[in-house]
Amino acid sequence: MDLMRTIKFLNLWMAAAVAALALLLVPAARAAGPVETSVFAVQGVDVDVTDTDAAAAKNKALIAAQMKAFVQLAQRLGNPELVDAVSQFEEAKVLPYLKSLSIEQESISPGRYQGKLTVRFLPAKIKSLYESHGVKVVSEQGPALLVLPIWKTEGGQVLWEDNPWRKAWIDLHAEQALVPVIVPLGDFDDSEQISTTDVINNDPTKLEAMRGRYDVKGVVVAYAETAEGGGVHATMMGDSPLGKLTFDKVYTADSGVLADSLALAVTRFHAVMEDKYKANKAKVAAAKAASESNRRQGIS
Repeated sequence: MDLMRTIKFLNLWMAAAVAALALLLVPAARAAGPVETSVFAVQGVDVDVTDTDAAAAKNKALIAAQMKAFVQLAQRLGNPELVDAVSQFEEAKVLPYLKSLSIEQESISPGRYQGKLTVRFLPAKIKSLYESHGVKVVSEQGPALLVLPIWKTEGGQVLWEDNPWRKAWIDLHAEQALVPVIVPLGDFDDSEQISTTDVINNDPTKLEAMRGRYDVKGVVVAYAETAEGGGVHATMMGDSPLGKLTFDKVYTADSGVLADSLALAVTRFHAVMEDKYKANKAKVAAAKAASESNRRQGIS
């Protein structure tokens, strides 16, 4: 009888140990709340490096992530000439521009390191570097928006379930854009906070709760459904901190592949958001200049 108890205890202990090890290997989920939106940060930098051991692989991966992010930042903020120039930089020349980095996800195995990192660069140094190549960085961002993507299917409308429209917004990686766009995690708390029906009914209390949870300036709802030829019919209507947003158009990628059409739609949507923000800033600047001119004329 004692032997049976001992065997049972060992089996339970082994099961618990395996479960604990599995938890250690699972990447930590991003907590809800304020999302980093600095234009000088690059999120989701993927690295996969092998070396003699895990420690050496990780050290090499951290350098690789910085180099990769350095080019990605130039691609987002600069022009082809700038991208070509920074692509020629050696590691020692890139490091002085680095502010910090953090690990979003990682997987470590013998001689191999796989991870996803956020890399941040020093604003003043980056601005100076880019200006030397004729690129002026606009670092003052517009209001951060939370987008709730509703995918329409024959079986109904979905928000948190299998949703290719939501994936397209996630893949936009616009958290650090001129107009930051945040996509909810879709975790248990999100699904408890708001349902597809709540979004469709434009429930003000539920939408405000999501706005507060992610600490953004506004929440917008985007709808999409399949269209002929691999296209997508996408709509977004309503007020936002940028003003009234009205989209209603069919987007079809040249490839005729639905995923590409979805990516095209979110890119176009976001481009219009940024154009609206730039127009608003230009209008405010013009009004300020006119007011200053009138003030000076009054004095004279």
